[in-house]
Amino acid sequence: MQITGKLGQRAFLQNYLSGESIDHKQITALFTPLLIDQAFILCLNLVNVAMISSSGVAAVSAVNMIDSINMFLISVFVAVATGGTVVVAQYKGSGNEPMVTKAAANAIMAVFLLSLTISVVVAAFYHPILRVLFGKASEDVF
Repeated sequence: MQITGKLGQRAFLQNYLSGESIDHKQITALFTPLLIDQAFILCLNLVNVAMISSSGVAAVSAVNMIDSINMFLISVFVAVATGGTVVVAQYKGSGNEPMVTKAAANAIMAVFLLSLTISVVVAAFYHPILRVLFGKASEDVF
């Protein structure tokens, strides 16, 4: 099957990215911010490594080890925020405006409490946590 020109692209998008409840334009509108967000996260990691690259191999290794933890934490926070967004959208869609405000406040509070808990645990036990996660790393990397 060969797709040519604008008409072919529209047919492809209509056939494969559209359904009864959502069309390809809405999917693109949802997908674009996620793509931009991931691009910024990738650029942040690239800048981290670029800034420290002149300090040596051990420093680059240390930054990359911590960046993997950062990526995991970002994913956790995005998951919690996405769950909160789904709940808020369900209340908004059903017309329950008082619960929209409560659900949004609860989602923000959940992310805040989760970040506070993780911060306190890591601040209190950073050395044992790093030893468990990266126990085989050399001392100069630590």
